[in-house]
Amino acid sequence: MGINKFLSLSLMLLVLLSVSVTVNAQTVVVPLIEIAGSSAYLPFNLLVTFLRADHGVDSHFEAIGSSKPLLEKGLEAIAFKTSEVDTYTIWFSAIYGKAMNQTLWVTVYSGNIETLKYPIPVYAAKVSLTFKIRTSIQPNIEDQMNRVQSSLINELKGVGARMDSSLKGMNDRYDNLQLLMIVLVAVVGYNLFESLRRQQRGR
Repeated sequence: MGINKFLSLSLMLLVLLSVSVTVNAQTVVVPLIEIAGSSAYLPFNLLVTFLRADHGVDSHFEAIGSSKPLLEKGLEAIAFKTSEVDTYTIWFSAIYGKAMNQTLWVTVYSGNIETLKYPIPVYAAKVSLTFKIRTSIQPNIEDQMNRVQSSLINELKGVGARMDSSLKGMNDRYDNLQLLMIVLVAVVGYNLFESLRRQQRGR
């Protein structure tokens, strides 16, 4: 759930930063909201709530495949539900007789679990949102464990390769150190030999 909360907060921040809310604005168009991955497991449910739209609600969707989701709309909420794998685009507008100061709430249920919930504050007579949703089947426990195991094995292989490289480097440095020691001993020995020979000649 920690990752889902982080994604929820990140998505909320992006939406808040992207929406341009102008006082006395007649229309606010919220940038495209994309939902996929762990936030779009089946069964999937998207819920958007808002102030009662006295001039009506306009909403429709398109699916890439032949799936038949359910789109329910009312004057205070819309709900999109599906149990099929597909890619959907949903368009939604709430229309008012005058500019309204309100907060829309977007709630996402993935695999029957609430995974995202964030507010969209606006001031407008018309609010439009577009969603791009890519649903998928939630992996079972065995698949998730296999992926985790595979990831751990790959990580261990990487650690082993790095250790081998480090050991090889250490061996190379050890060989170089041995060669240096031999050279130093030879130089010291030669200098000592020359010093003794000069002393003997001085006698």
